[in-house]
Amino acid sequence: LKRRRMPVKETVNIAVNGARTGDLLRHLESANVRRLLGEANVVIVSIGGNDLWGGTDWRTAPPNDPAAAMNDVLDRVEQVIRVVRQANPGGRLFLVGLYNPFRDAPFGAQLNSLVSQWNSRVIERFSDDANVTIVQTADLFSHRDRLAIDRFHPGAEGYELIARRIADAL
Repeated sequence: LKRRRMPVKETVNIAVNGARTGDLLRHLESANVRRLLGEANVVIVSIGGNDLWGGTDWRTAPPNDPAAAMNDVLDRVEQVIRVVRQANPGGRLFLVGLYNPFRDAPFGAQLNSLVSQWNSRVIERFSDDANVTIVQTADLFSHRDRLAIDRFHPGAEGYELIARRIADAL
């Protein structure tokens, strides 16, 4: 962003490895976190992947009702966005879409469809909010291994490409 001569504030990362939407909602109760959100000109939210794909159950087979599971997680994501909006009504908010971290696993091909369904639901849910930008990531991981050593989170190249998409949207 500095190379593009864009105003840059200090970056604060409040991410917690392994966090799920419920964890983030509890984290957002902190007065310090709300203060940081209120001071930000841009807020990037990356949540939902651990809820949907982070358990061993989704790695081998989807739940009986994937749509209901997605709806539950999406409702909590909407609560997260609402809390961020309360702390910072005018800031730009980027919501990072999900990708299939298990593309090479036996269930990987079927998970592509579920990832697409999730990302479509996210776009539909937040389409009326001009201050929420959905950052698509599925294509960044669909044909090239850009995962970290944990085989779930993005590696350095994956994060760089996601960051570039966010910067391009600013």
